[in-house]
Amino acid sequence: MGVTTLVRLLTSVFLFILLARAWSVSEFGEFMYWFTVSSVVVLIVDFGLSQSLLRDVGRSPDKAGGALRAALEGKLLLTTVVLLGCLGFCIAASLTFLQASLFFLLVMTGVVASFAEAMNATYRGLGLFQSETKIVLFSNLVYFLLAALCLYYFKTEVAVAMGMLASRVAHCLISMSVFRVAACDAPYSASFSRALLYVKKHFSFGLDAFLTNFYSSIDTILVQHYLGSGAVGIYQAGVRLMQGGNTFAQVLSNVYIPKIARSQGDGPALLSHMQGLLFFMVIVGGAVSLVFSFFQDPVVALFYGERYQDLKGLLPFFGFLLFVRYVAAAYGVGLAGLGLQSRRVFGIVGALVIFVLFGHVLVGRFQLYGLLAALIASTAFLMIYYARALSLNGFLVRMGGRNRVLIGALFLLLTAGLRGHLAF
Repeated sequence: MGVTTLVRLLTSVFLFILLARAWSVSEFGEFMYWFTVSSVVVLIVDFGLSQSLLRDVGRSPDKAGGALRAALEGKLLLTTVVLLGCLGFCIAASLTFLQASLFFLLVMTGVVASFAEAMNATYRGLGLFQSETKIVLFSNLVYFLLAALCLYYFKTEVAVAMGMLASRVAHCLISMSVFRVAACDAPYSASFSRALLYVKKHFSFGLDAFLTNFYSSIDTILVQHYLGSGAVGIYQAGVRLMQGGNTFAQVLSNVYIPKIARSQGDGPALLSHMQGLLFFMVIVGGAVSLVFSFFQDPVVALFYGERYQDLKGLLPFFGFLLFVRYVAAAYGVGLAGLGLQSRRVFGIVGALVIFVLFGHVLVGRFQLYGLLAALIASTAFLMIYYARALSLNGFLVRMGGRNRVLIGALFLLLTAGLRGHLAF
């Protein structure tokens, strides 16, 4: 699980860094804006079905084929709704032909990838990690190479999107090999009523997944609205670096969710796992955050070059935000492992409201610095809410003396890193 997560995230990070270096800041910002909008749309197709499918297959491996069929039917229903909605959006927003083409290509890329991920989740649920790893490694190599070749030969945003779509189609076709190990008694035929029942059944997973990812995407939409494509380009360059730094949080989450789930009902074991997870999150997140805070000049020069000089002053804020996210992720993983998705939903809604309100006030005055300040405030709220939610549900998770000292020391160091930039 850790290898596939690393491959997916790092492939995406390095591809977008390549695009940022090849295009102007505004061209990169325009592409990333439509990529973000399409990603939000595709969340409706995802609907948390891969996570729920993983759980269903893990519980009843002998019924994996039926579970996969039901998930694919649900995705087909949601895809139909999404594509009709996208058509209406293009008409209502009076998009140009190039904008509409780019938008639809990126939406279809995400949709096809979502179907592939459902099939890969079935491999994972059956314990066939080696098969999934081979598919993910190969398909992501193709994804990177095809997009890079389209960039090299054609240089346009639409050409790159076409390369991304072609590679995801190949990924989906390869992933269909799962049907050989997840045979289904009933045929893989679409049923509207059955698909609707499946979507209703897994609504809590879908809402949690949608809100979590929407919360991480609305920032780019806000930047585009207030500051335009150039600012989106600078901001997304920082986001890609932060995503690379956040990779290890995803890996740690995959490792610890099963451990926490198994330790439910065993107080000492649960406390040990939660404190261990928090320790690793603080160590890894703190190390990456310190690099962002104190080595911004070489980092920007290495990854982006002279056109992204404006990113240097923002990197300490990205570093502080990354650290808070790592700490919040530790408590969020605890809620997920204990099956408290509904609590996560309430927390994300609260964080989203705080971010939108603060962002609306601060972006206009402090531009990207204000946006990052709003993100830090909302993520800090989420961290406190998650810890409180665990306590209220009977899971008193003490931070531990070692973790308390580490968090305090890193907080002071990262605050010092912000000191020279607090005048915005």
